[in-house]
Amino acid sequence: ATVAALLRGLTLRAALREGVAAAMLAVESAAFTSAIFAEALAFVPEAST
Repeated sequence: ATVAALLRGLTLRAALREGVAAAMLAVESAAFTSAIFAEALAFVPEAST
């Protein structure tokens, strides 16, 4: 998910955030929708500088 986000043009910090959300979902269930991913992403805080 992190690499895919980078290929979509996201910054490294944003891509890592998506990677964490995807990893969390993969542990819970291998099958998830983009809506479920968006819910999981809401639990991952944005990177601070």
